[in-house]
Amino acid sequence: MTTESKIGHLPSTLATWVYLLHVGGRPSADETIRDLCDAIDGAVKDDGALADHGAGLAKALEGLLSEGLEAALAGLYGSSVVRGFGADREERLRAVRRYQFGLPLPWLASLVERTPDGDLVTHPVLVESLRDTVTLMDPYPWDAVEEERTLPLWEFVAKWELAGADAWRVN
Repeated sequence: MTTESKIGHLPSTLATWVYLLHVGGRPSADETIRDLCDAIDGAVKDDGALADHGAGLAKALEGLLSEGLEAALAGLYGSSVVRGFGADREERLRAVRRYQFGLPLPWLASLVERTPDGDLVTHPVLVESLRDTVTLMDPYPWDAVEEERTLPLWEFVAKWELAGADAWRVN
């Protein structure tokens, strides 16, 4: 198993989201991606197969990302992918809370954060819940690195808005 951080790695984050949507009743339209998700379901963690299948899913999704995230999501989920949660802050936060209440699946967002080297980067995160604190999911649960984290709501909103408040969800 790898011990390399996956925070900020879009194919890994997307693999986790696609898998969670799959087990949450929102399978991809792409048969190969569905088969890879099924392989993860059938894998045994102890023999390394789980990590191998997770890496295979991330690699397959990386190939789909050559046309960009929007095109990849359209190919995977068609019109059921919705971009954004609204124009202003209050509207966005209400829409997120309605989404979480109606469909308790994670959603993909972009955040601006500072790297250990001091650079500002925009990267994808999976939002599990948004309350007084925001829980960001481990972007790649099939490795040996635990990367789930929480942020205060105000900090998440500021970083999210710096990234343009980009978000994607599946209805």
